[in-house]
Amino acid sequence: MEGMWIHRDIKPENLLVGAQGELKIADFGWSVHSFNRRRTPEMVESVKHDADVDIWSLGVLCYEFLYGVPPFEAKEHADTYRRCLSRTLHNVCLSTRFLSILGLCKMQIPLAYTE
Repeated sequence: MEGMWIHRDIKPENLLVGAQGELKIADFGWSVHSFNRRRTPEMVESVKHDADVDIWSLGVLCYEFLYGVPPFEAKEHADTYRRCLSRTLHNVCLSTRFLSILGLCKMQIPLAYTE
């Protein structure tokens, strides 16, 4: 694992497309003290985490690109964190295929959200 980077702030603003169409990730200076509505449960609970947090963020981005909002966002930070920890989504109905994609992204969304 030596030399592996954990970005911890994968979001649309940090994704760039190069001249050849390649995806580039920018801004490796994430501050642990700033509010990040795309935090993983491990980051919310301030427990040890690894590169899986970036995989989680990819799932969050997929959701956000599809539905237009981050999956756990609420008006208050505490509510956003609570929703993240309990995996409580906005009132949406996910296809089982999309749910499996989120599962690959370590999100483990309850089956109650499927069609």
